[in-house]
Amino acid sequence: MRLSAGRIDAGGSVKISGSLPGPDAAGRVLVLQASALHGRRWLTFRRVTTGPKGGFRATYRFGRSRHTIAYRLRASVPRQAGYDYEPGASRPLGVKVRGIRRTTRK
Repeated sequence: MRLSAGRIDAGGSVKISGSLPGPDAAGRVLVLQASALHGRRWLTFRRVTTGPKGGFRATYRFGRSRHTIAYRLRASVPRQAGYDYEPGASRPLGVKVRGIRRTTRK
């Protein structure tokens, strides 16, 4: 799995891409998940289907925040009929979302 950027501004988006191994990787479902850097829970934010050569692409737009928050993203592959690989997940990749600073009026 690859991310287009490791740091983005709040309200910005990150492109996620990658591919599955094997000759039967086309048309497989992947679950994209996110977690706060030190969080324990993984939350699903998108499901994607691989293309004819097993590749996938998705974009995720982060909400606006005044605080900088670090996230981990991963792609998880559930058990699927006809796909001989065991279920698993990619190595988590980090993205830091910089908060929007409030300006004070003078």
